Amino acid sequence: NKLSDGELIGRVQPYRSKFFTAAAMFITALTSFAQDLTQVITEKPDGKEYVLYGKTSGCTEFWGQMFPYELDGSATSAVFAEDGTVYLYNPISGYNAKTWIKGKLDPENNIVTFTLPQTIEKEEILDENGTAYTDYIIGYKMSYSEELNTYLVTPADQELQYTWDGKELKMLDDQFIGIASPDGSWHGIGDKAQAYNVMEDKAIAPKDENNVISYMMKYNTKENIEATQPIFVKVEGEDVYVRGLSKSLSGAWIKGKLNGENVTFAGKQYLGIDTDMASHNYFMPLDKDTPKESVTLSFNATDMTMTTSELLTINYGKNTVKTLEYFSEPMFFPWEDPKQAPAAPVIKECNPENGDYSSFTFSLPMKTEDGIYLDAQKLYYNIYYDDELFTFTTSPYGTFDKDMTDVPYDYTDQDYFITKAGNDRIIYTFKKGFKKLGVQCFYLDGENKLKSKMAEWSNPTGIENVAAEDGTVTWTDISGRAVNKPANGIFIKTVKNTDGTTTVSKHVFK
Repeated sequence: NKLSDGELIGRVQPYRSKFFTAAAMFITALTSFAQDLTQVITEKPDGKEYVLYGKTSGCTEFWGQMFPYELDGSATSAVFAEDGTVYLYNPISGYNAKTWIKGKLDPENNIVTFTLPQTIEKEEILDENGTAYTDYIIGYKMSYSEELNTYLVTPADQELQYTWDGKELKMLDDQFIGIASPDGSWHGIGDKAQAYNVMEDKAIAPKDENNVISYMMKYNTKENIEATQPIFVKVEGEDVYVRGLSKSLSGAWIKGKLNGENVTFAGKQYLGIDTDMASHNYFMPLDKDTPKESVTLSFNATDMTMTTSELLTINYGKNTVKTLEYFSEPMFFPWEDPKQAPAAPVIKECNPENGDYSSFTFSLPMKTEDGIYLDAQKLYYNIYYDDELFTFTTSPYGTFDKDMTDVPYDYTDQDYFITKAGNDRIIYTFKKGFKKLGVQCFYLDGENKLKSKMAEWSNPTGIENVAAEDGTVTWTDISGRAVNKPANGIFIKTVKNTDGTTTVSKHVFK
């Protein structure tokens, strides 16, 4: 029942605990505290900033059960102002609010005190009736209730304290900071231990970017699907630099040593801060689940290729394995962008009547018709129903932040309306009763769209069911009730596979 790394790192969205009425017995309104809880600190304050590397632990609540987590490599900062005021960024390691809380340093005892509650996020949203209101997410000091098996706000004790010695900001023992609603109902995530050390690792780079060579990296994904990614290589004597291995930190470099027919890259090279994941990311070669001190690639001086049968990853932190990006058996080879249209997609199956949805599956080529690799980050596709261009609009497609007509190859909305399965995409829409479906890919060269041939599926009746053998998806809330379209909260996605197995996953929507 352990939650996956992806559910514990990055932005974990809040939800109301079923024990909110009990929590409300302890705190009932914003006015219970002296602080102005309508304010939130979003801009970095003035003062001396320390970039910090975090080792934290906490827990989440899911379906009434507690799940512990530990994070190594969470990225945050502390700012110390001249008047003794201290600001801490992202005060809960598992919740990437991108805001600050405010405290005070006692220089005699080297104690930093943050008087809570403080608001760490607010958002203008619409209720079910379309009425706008402000949603507040508030940081509280909390304590665990054995009787209720949940965390409750303790109004009499809202001073969260840390020690500070100039190198480490460490939460004192027996404390817990969690996020909750203004009425004190816990949103199911919080930290019980935090140790933040001043960051000393530095990202490396070549002296300059003159004579940088464009390369393509071909590799296998974790699902053993072939994929490609453009990268850049710079050679300075025996030093070989590679940029673009990480998509999230595309400007980061790793450095290797050229020795005859081999190039060796040390492990645990620091790449920088991934702001979306709130993490310090590292280049980490692995032997299965074990970090390697280095990895050696074979170098062919004739065609300038580099290859290895090993596994390269981008990792969250440097002391534990939490893989963010995965490259198995990579091959690096010189590459020039052909700036051509991709080959046509292939529609594999279509189900125009799938409950409240229609659905279809198609494959996406990443090469031209002549088999030349393309930069997937410049590839998009369009969907047509009865020859009319389709747009995913924010209503009713609530998982989209904005209307989307040109869909990037790599895009997925948390596997709700668009699911990635290697080079295949499974699409669900509310469009029904159509007689013709079309999918067209294109390469975006500036403002010029280089379009593939159109892939088409037709159904003269408009209602005949061409059933997919897999990809059947149902959604339920955490109480097990079926829902047509998840809104705010936690929902369970169930997929029936061709081999008769069922895949169940948790998704959080806000």
